[in-house]
Amino acid sequence: MEHAQQTFKLVVPSDTVNLAMIRDFVEVSARRSALEESAMERLKLAVDEACANVIEHAYDNDNTREITVHVWFDQAQIGVDVIDSGSPFDPHSHKSLRLEDLVGRTGGMGIRIMKMATDELVADTDENGHNRLRLIKRLGD
Repeated sequence: MEHAQQTFKLVVPSDTVNLAMIRDFVEVSARRSALEESAMERLKLAVDEACANVIEHAYDNDNTREITVHVWFDQAQIGVDVIDSGSPFDPHSHKSLRLEDLVGRTGGMGIRIMKMATDELVADTDENGHNRLRLIKRLGD
């Protein structure tokens, strides 16, 4: 018997103080899936980076804006959608710096972390025209 997709949603103000709440939400939601512990920790880190980027870059640290986080999964995969209404950004257009060029710098690792922690990273818009970054991890990998 095939199980339907399950979906969980969290909406929080765009403020770094809410990053811990977002990580906890992802963890509690992901524990309902078949995602292994180590993959869950990597997914939480990727979501944390995505949300921090929204706060800093898309919203320019404007804590009056909102971030929506959807966690969804079925038997094959788990995904986290980070949705915002700020400045759009395509992570695939970002040219990653060489590791040696990152030494001594603050920042610059977020997209690399997101790509390493997931199987698929998709930037598009949702049904309301908002920015959506979809982080997908296949289950059983």
